[in-house]
Amino acid sequence: MTNKFVKSEWCTFELQMALVKGTDYIVPVIVGKIEDKNMTRLYKFLTKTHVYAEWTEDKDGQEKFWLQIQKALQKPIHHYQQIVPIEDESAYNTDAKIENIQNNVKM
Repeated sequence: MTNKFVKSEWCTFELQMALVKGTDYIVPVIVGKIEDKNMTRLYKFLTKTHVYAEWTEDKDGQEKFWLQIQKALQKPIHHYQQIVPIEDESAYNTDAKIENIQNNVKM
């Protein structure tokens, strides 16, 4: 994720679709400093609920980056495995899932 990525409506839409399908294998990678003004509730939610990795040009930072990636891939996070109860018909409605994710983001 970069400043351009988080400001992009298309990238935000793709992230929402990935969250709807399941968050187990989303591993955010942050490249550079993302300005606070660009961090929407969705991106704040993502960084608070997922193991993420920060890329850096620093050699020690790169070692930490690869450890973070390894950690993220070893143990999937199940925070939002079932955002909408499966009995609910809206579980099959993508728009309802996105709205539910947005409503459950607590900042």
